[in-house]
Amino acid sequence: MSKIKLALIAILLILSIGVQAQPPIKVGFVGNSITSGTSPADCYPAQLALFLGEDYEVGNFGVSGRTMLKNGDFPIWDEQLFQDALDFDADILFIFLGTNDSKPYNWDVYGDEYYDDYVSMVDTFSLGPNPPEIWAVIPPPAFAVVWNIRDSVIVNEISPIIEQVIVDKALKRLDFRTPFIDREDLFPDKIHPSVEGEEMMAKILYDTLVGGQIQEIRDINLAKDKPVCVDNDIGDTAANLTDGKPLTAWQFIGQPSTAVVDLGEADSTDAFVIHVPQSPDAGLQYTIEGSLDSTDWALLVDQSARPDSMQMILADTIPAQDVRYVRLTITGSTQPDSIIHISEFKVLRYTGHHHAHGMTAILDRQTSKWSYFYIHFAPVNDRGERLKMYRNSGEGFGRFTGYKEPHYASYRASIRMGDSTSYYIVDYLDGANVLSDTLALYAIDTAVEFESFPTVPDMFELSYNFPNPFNPETVVYFSSNESGHLSLAVYNLLGERITTLFSAEVSPNQRQMIKWTGRDESNMPVASGIYILKMEQGTRTQSRKIQLVR
Repeated sequence: MSKIKLALIAILLILSIGVQAQPPIKVGFVGNSITSGTSPADCYPAQLALFLGEDYEVGNFGVSGRTMLKNGDFPIWDEQLFQDALDFDADILFIFLGTNDSKPYNWDVYGDEYYDDYVSMVDTFSLGPNPPEIWAVIPPPAFAVVWNIRDSVIVNEISPIIEQVIVDKALKRLDFRTPFIDREDLFPDKIHPSVEGEEMMAKILYDTLVGGQIQEIRDINLAKDKPVCVDNDIGDTAANLTDGKPLTAWQFIGQPSTAVVDLGEADSTDAFVIHVPQSPDAGLQYTIEGSLDSTDWALLVDQSARPDSMQMILADTIPAQDVRYVRLTITGSTQPDSIIHISEFKVLRYTGHHHAHGMTAILDRQTSKWSYFYIHFAPVNDRGERLKMYRNSGEGFGRFTGYKEPHYASYRASIRMGDSTSYYIVDYLDGANVLSDTLALYAIDTAVEFESFPTVPDMFELSYNFPNPFNPETVVYFSSNESGHLSLAVYNLLGERITTLFSAEVSPNQRQMIKWTGRDESNMPVASGIYILKMEQGTRTQSRKIQLVR
């Protein structure tokens, strides 16, 4: 082999070594049940791993009920997971122990050994050739004496010793007490965090390690309630294309058929979503164009050769483009002579981040007491986003699923006749949680409706607002079964009135609807946060919490 060939091979070897990916940074957690968590997928180390991404490897070595004290009732030292933590060879190690040490039969007998045992653990992990950066965790509050765990011991005796070890061994410090001191709501059994509490812990850790907070971004549909002009429809259904209601639709026969949406002013978009839950097998082909003046059009999306598929949600992304007018043209379908239903056409505002999954619903069947339906969702960007859903069945929104990796999927759900259920989606990717709009469903005698109350009221009722959380506006429905003066106002959490939405005489059994645009009495926008809707008539009052997210 010639010297030139040998030299080339040597250069290639050097270059290949230079471009090899760096190994992930290993982050390990030694702890008790707060660390082992409610489930392997929802514990705060697992949620942190999701937030950190592929550049990190997270190891969870928490064991329920374990103590730092070697003479405690269940010392972590005796566990296989403790040896696994040593073998993990972490680059960064968090030690989160002390809660179970506060129990009387542990602390009152062996508490004077806690400092030495803590130092011994630090030294044990520091023996290897590459000792980790060690963080000592100040435990969160214990909001009651449960399982003999005593917050007075944690805060007055254990935490000061941890602080001393931090100084003596030059450790890093992570405080889980201060952020949660007023968040008893996140600790349902007074000791262990809920999944939402674990997510908050993961976000604190993300900020600690990366130096930035998880961004919270809301998707904005620029086309919502905007005027639509079509060249073909059945029964004057054009407005249904942008009304936000999954069971209403723009209906037409024949292609090409065109709809033009006027956004009202120029804005930047990078994604479009089309809902066709009633025509999933139509195999639509289409184009999407944009214009600033409705005269000069630029082709943004060309799906005129799209193959036949049974998708209920169609999504397209583009480089960010400023538009005021958007033209959707259905150029063909596999059913050219059938009625086509398009329930929604969304134009999503460009934020510099990904978008939440598209979400729609379709009625499956009904009985005399229940409506059964499917919630369908599909990715807009499809870049590996992780999705979780929130549901509100009358008691406020709560987590419906943890972070999952769905692409095109659906959930089957049910609503009792006369009740309502609402959903929204959070999509995580690259340091940002993106929130979808709210899908609100109501069960009545003949169908599932969206954002409307189909029955005549017979009670004094302040219904839940939709969407919630909201930006920039939300719709509030209310009614009374008595005549007389009725008022509806918005208050902050200090009890200060922000604005009055309604104040007038009402007739009985007439449902009222009003919008709040997030502005105060002086028409100035208010800050993001929790507000109180309060309805009053005579001596009767009702209140609801609402959330504005800017």
